[in-house]
Amino acid sequence: MIEAAGAPARAAAYGAAAAVFAAYAIWGSLFPFDVQHAPIANVVALSDLWLAQRLSLTDLASNVLLFLPIGLFAAAFVETRARAASARAIAAVFACTAALSVAVEIGQAFVPARTPSILDVLAEAAGSALGIVLWRIAGAELDDLLQLVVHRIARATRAERMLLAYVVLFAVWWWLPGDFTLRPGEIADKFEHKRLLLPFVPSPDAVPPASLVAIAGAAIPIGLAAALCGQPRGSRRSIAKAAGIAMLFVVLLEAAQTLMFSRTTDAAAALEAMAGAALGACLARQSRRPHADPLRASTLASAALVAVWIAAAAICAWWPLAIALDAEHAHLQMTRWSLAPFRMPLNAAAIVPGAALAAAAGLFVRARVSPRFIRLQSLAALALVGGLFLAIEAGRLLLVDGRPTLVTVVVECAAFAAALRVRPIGSALVRRTESC
Repeated sequence: MIEAAGAPARAAAYGAAAAVFAAYAIWGSLFPFDVQHAPIANVVALSDLWLAQRLSLTDLASNVLLFLPIGLFAAAFVETRARAASARAIAAVFACTAALSVAVEIGQAFVPARTPSILDVLAEAAGSALGIVLWRIAGAELDDLLQLVVHRIARATRAERMLLAYVVLFAVWWWLPGDFTLRPGEIADKFEHKRLLLPFVPSPDAVPPASLVAIAGAAIPIGLAAALCGQPRGSRRSIAKAAGIAMLFVVLLEAAQTLMFSRTTDAAAALEAMAGAALGACLARQSRRPHADPLRASTLASAALVAVWIAAAAICAWWPLAIALDAEHAHLQMTRWSLAPFRMPLNAAAIVPGAALAAAAGLFVRARVSPRFIRLQSLAALALVGGLFLAIEAGRLLLVDGRPTLVTVVVECAAFAAALRVRPIGSALVRRTESC
């Protein structure tokens, strides 16, 4: 943990984060806010709330993820403010988050498009509990990370802080209205109604050319931020490195935007934003910062290896690449998957190559994580790889003989997590030598 002198500031930061995520939970649960009058007797009875409906794994995952950061940051706020761990304080955090969940579900009784359910309350309580557990596991590293971020922001110039604030606002704008969904049916609905578009595919909802130019201009500060922010004063990142960071940021924004149901996701807009971000990185060369942080060959090699790994994972999962771009076929496949999410895969070939690639990825990441943030980085890597494997598995919906199943994803994530726990050979030899 960092010094106790910074506890009030850290507590304020954690409290603000908990409040932001709680506000987003209320927003996401009650959107689109078409509140209508409901008889008070029905609201009190809440028959829909206490009726255990059919379990939806996507709804379960969404509600867990919705309340996980609330539990994490609320526990961090309480324990940091008290400067000591307390079972009573943690119980109070859990009780408050559970009460928030019940209140949100009651509020859904006034929104016709929403259905309150006891299963949602249980999932949200589980997400809060998981967040509390994560704080207990990686709280010290989270404190160190917060200290590092605050230190970097304190050293930044006013222009750099403005650039960082702009990047945050750009991300918020890119995700509005923020109606996050993991339901395959809703994502498929976006694709079927041409609101999930490949570059320059005709659609009534496609981004018009004038807006594409505006998006490219709006993304220029992202490239500037990638070049200037987080560097020692008087230095900047090289154009290649800054452009790579900025374009990767845009790609991640676009990938997350596919999960925003009401937002049209047009890959052409992402390409224009990437072009604008790259232009911003080039414009940073005109700044009065002659010393550049170059793009190292080892970084390029790692990026190329990651790209090859992703391509290999997709090819292994989709081989022999018999793709059927048929919305009706994909909908039928998705319905069968939703009825049996953990059905057995077609054969061992559908699961063994992916598990082997996951284990190799775990060893690759394990050798590169920082000892200072090993738990946070490992958890982040597991979440990222798990999401990637889930996306690849969902791609089987477009195959002629595809049979997507969560069993494959679970096995691959388990192989990755097991490899993350393997001690590098070098450190093992050092420890053995020291013991001798």
